[in-house]
Amino acid sequence: MCLFPLELCISENSSEKHCPLCNSVQVFDEEGNDVTPQPLHQGESGAGPPKSSLGLHQTEEKNKTYTEICKNRPGNEKYTERSAQTLHPQNKHKLTQSDSVTTTETGEAQRRHHRDSATSSMRDLEVCVSEAEVQSLLSGDTLLHSLMVMERSLVANTLQDKLAAYRLLPVLPAPQTSPEASGPALVHLWSFSCDLTLGRRVNSLVWNKNNPDLLAVGYGASESSSSAGLICCWSLKNPTWPERVVPCDSPVTALDFSVKSPCQLAVGMEDGTVMICSVHSPQSNTSVLHSRACPHKHVAPVLQVKWTLQDVGLRDDKDEALVSAATDGRICKWFVSNNGLDCTDMMKLKRVKSAKKLSTEKTTDTKPENILSALTPGMCVHFHPKESGVYLVGTWEGLIHKCSSSNTQQYMDTYKKHFGPVLGVSYSPLCPGVFLSCSSDWTVQLWTEERLTPALSLSSGHRAVLAVQWSPKAAAVFGAVSETGLEIWDLQSSILDPLVALAAPPSLSLTSLLFTSHTDCALVGDSGGRVCVYLLRDVYGTEGPQVIIIIIIHFICTALYISEKSQR
Repeated sequence: MCLFPLELCISENSSEKHCPLCNSVQVFDEEGNDVTPQPLHQGESGAGPPKSSLGLHQTEEKNKTYTEICKNRPGNEKYTERSAQTLHPQNKHKLTQSDSVTTTETGEAQRRHHRDSATSSMRDLEVCVSEAEVQSLLSGDTLLHSLMVMERSLVANTLQDKLAAYRLLPVLPAPQTSPEASGPALVHLWSFSCDLTLGRRVNSLVWNKNNPDLLAVGYGASESSSSAGLICCWSLKNPTWPERVVPCDSPVTALDFSVKSPCQLAVGMEDGTVMICSVHSPQSNTSVLHSRACPHKHVAPVLQVKWTLQDVGLRDDKDEALVSAATDGRICKWFVSNNGLDCTDMMKLKRVKSAKKLSTEKTTDTKPENILSALTPGMCVHFHPKESGVYLVGTWEGLIHKCSSSNTQQYMDTYKKHFGPVLGVSYSPLCPGVFLSCSSDWTVQLWTEERLTPALSLSSGHRAVLAVQWSPKAAAVFGAVSETGLEIWDLQSSILDPLVALAAPPSLSLTSLLFTSHTDCALVGDSGGRVCVYLLRDVYGTEGPQVIIIIIIHFICTALYISEKSQR
């Protein structure tokens, strides 16, 4: 139905009325009745125009399909509606400035046979780097220090279990190894040796007083060189190669580090020279003082050098002095002069001859008649651990003289028992009134200062005992070295047989012995240039009973001395 007024839909002189908006046509008769034809299908008011039957059928099929899809979709997917807001960052404009690219055109002209010839690609590089520059780089301090640190790290990694056992740290047992047998034993850890020391005799061993990981070793002549000696300073940080190497003109026979200046090393040589060198400097020819220009120098091999503290006037402090003993029969005290080293005689070891045999008892009123014929060679010297002015000297005659640095003419006492040269004497560090001596007569004698005869006589072999030393950790333990082997004695266990014995390697002989003060180890030098480090396993017992044993021996000897003196 048209909603506009009829006047708008009726045109003039026409029986048809048109609606401009609904585009519908109505037909009226002359009387004004609506005779417009009606459609065949009359729908409801407000309904849309009828649709074709084919479109209606397709729509119904789609609706059924969609209904089935909606029935099956619940549970298959989960949808969540969320809202998000996208940020649109603002654009930034930056400017950069760069240098212009420079291009160069080059060309090369050559003959055909030059282009085809074979050339080395490294020729230009070899020309650019000279041999001097290469050597300067290889010998630079930075590179050498880096190589040293790397070498120490590799050696420490390789010898980790050995170094841990040396420092008494717990060591994990290796897999698939049987447990070690219990009881005292000497366990070899490693050896200080290199190509420079092979074939040389080890004559002296000494620890640094300030750094207990630094060891100085004096070597004799090698088979190829009949006169040159060698000094090597070994460090536990690298047991495979020495930290310092000092060549010497003569075989080295004695060494000792200074107490106040730990870098100064005193050296005694076979030609009678006494030398002081500094091991702090890598150069072996720097900071060296020697006695070659001294008019009073030794004229025979120096067998012992010792740094000792001496009283100076009325002052409480003490100065350090260097003392040497040589086979020319003189004990000398050394000091620095303009020409190097100069010396004064502390004692001349006079050879004693008498009609009677030298008495073994200490007497004060009667003495045998002495005839001073010559000087006897001094083989060894050792200072008292408490009284720095008192020292013992072992001689070629088999006598042990007790001397004082304040008396250069007479002996304080003379101990006699050995029938051969006294090769070593050693005060006990834990009981200063007791000392040991060894000799080429195959024996080790235990002495007390108050008695001129030995308290104990120990012997287990048929070879000369070359060195003897008390252990710094146990009062009753000491070691003795002969050419055939090493013996560790424990007076608490037995005074007849050594606690542990170690045979020398085939075709080699042992020459020197040194204990460690901070670990349970001992160092042994041989004639082949090796210094072997041994762990003393289950050797040290309780320190208390050992000290008591030494004190008892000391008191027994003192009582015997008092009894003998009262009987006279």
